[in-house]
Formats: sequence, structure tokens, C-alpha cells
Amino acid sequence: MKRIFFIGSRLNVYKSIDTSKYEIVCLFVVKNSYLHKLSIEKNLKHYIIEDKESLINYILSIDFDILISNGCPYILPISYLKKQKEQIFINIHPALLPEIKGKHPINASILYNINIGATCHIMNDDIDSGDIISRVEFPITEDLELGLIYNLSFELEKEVFKIAENRGFKIDINLNKSLKDKKSIYFTRNLFNNKIAISNDNIDLIMRKIRAFNIEGQNAYFVFKDMRFEVKECSIITNKKFIDYVSNYRNNQVIYKYDKNLVVKKDEYVILFKYISGDLDKIKENDILN
Repeated sequence: MKRIFFIGSRLNVYKSIDTSKYEIVCLFVVKNSYLHKLSIEKNLKHYIIEDKESLINYILSIDFDILISNGCPYILPISYLKKQKEQIFINIHPALLPEIKGKHPINASILYNINIGATCHIMNDDIDSGDIISRVEFPITEDLELGLIYNLSFELEKEVFKIAENRGFKIDINLNKSLKDKKSIYFTRNLFNNKIAISNDNIDLIMRKIRAFNIEGQNAYFVFKDMRFEVKECSIITNKKFIDYVSNYRNNQVIYKYDKNLVVKKDEYVILFKYISGDLDKIKENDILN
């Protein structure tokens, strides 16, 4: 029976492990994550990830055959940790590799219009690198919102893990050859400004920013009179008669305000910003947004 050291925050891969084939010798979880909550609910023996150094020391102290990373918050020094040639270190990533590396790839899929998916790969000392064992690709379309894509991507992680398992966690040489010329980006929300610059961003970028961050705690926002206004959804109004009717409005000017919505002129378009949070009493019709 193969021994697994599991590190992560997400549920689907962990729950798909066949305990008749594998023994989970150690479970490290991110505090307050879904996997942490499951561990408490099911009374699973687990450890909370406190810091990188203590995690590394614990990995070195345990005998295992396969280390599975599925939401580990640190880049692990694999060449230092690998004690035996036969040991396997794999990462299950909720996006396509090598296209999108980094901590928050699902936002990037929407922001840069890259297909969604999941990848299982051999870990090395670099970020989301190493030879690929398996990957599953799913087309991205505008009707798939962020929350739905999160759920789908995590489900695809389970699928890609099962494919890798069936391969005996051996790399797919032909797949790696076919992907060698793919360009990569690194994305984390910490390094990306999800502020909407209404006067400078083009209509496409505004739409993609709002779609890429449209869940609670991530929403894109604009600033008006030093106040922050978060936008959950937006759409382009296409009624030609209406567009002609408001054609005399200036660029970035508020045409209408109702409920928690704003109708704004933007270049040759009219945008409907929906479900805005913030003190909308401070924004008046005919105001120019920046």
C-alpha cells in the first residue's frame, strides 16, 4: 500500500483517494479551508499549516511514497525534501499549465480569456513547473461566472488526479512535447490591481475585470470622490434606439441611477453596472466617473 503525505486546502482530490490502495500517513491543511472543516467534521487526524519551516521539517521526518499538494500555500524545496529516488511529489493545479501559473489562476482564465481546466504535474523547485502527468481542458465562455468556474475547476482537479493515478503518476511525454511552446503567465491577485479606471480602461478590459472578480471579497471596483464602489456585474446595452437616444451624453457620464445600478456612457457604448456596493447617494445622474 502506497503512503501519501497530503497538503492542501481543497476537498475533491482528497475525497477521491482510494484508501484501499493508499494510506494517508499525514494530512496538513490550510486553516479554515474546506479541507480543514472536513477534517474537523469527520474527526480526521490532521495538522494545521503554521509556517513553511515547520512544514518542511515535518515532511523530512515522515516516510511516504507520494506527496500530494492541492492548495499548499508555499513553494516547497523539492530537491531538498526528496530523500529517495522512488518518492513522487505531485501538484494538482486548478488551471491549465503551463499557460497560467500562480496562486489565483482561475481569475486569470477569465481576465485573459484562457480556457479553464486542471493539471497534475511532477513538482520541482520552481512555481507550478515540472513535467505534466495529465491535464483536462474545458472551454471558457462568457456565461460561466467566477463562482461556477471555481466549482468546475475543483471538480476537474479530481478528474485529472484520477487520470494521473491510472497512468501510475508517469509523465505524459507526448503531452509535454505538444505544450513546450506554450506561453506562460504568472498570476496572483496580490500583484494585480482590480480597480476599474473608467476613463482609461477600454470596454473589454472593464467587462473582463468585473467578470474575473465577481464574488464576495474579490469584486472589481472604481473610485469616485475618494470613495470605493464595488461592482458585481455589468453588461453592454445593445438597444440601438436607446443608444441613439442617449448619444448626447459625454464619455464616462452617468445617464441613469436606479436601485444599485448605474447606466454609464463609455465611448460608443452604454454600460449597465449592476449590484454596486458603496454609498451611491454620493453619485448623481450626469456625474462624470473617472
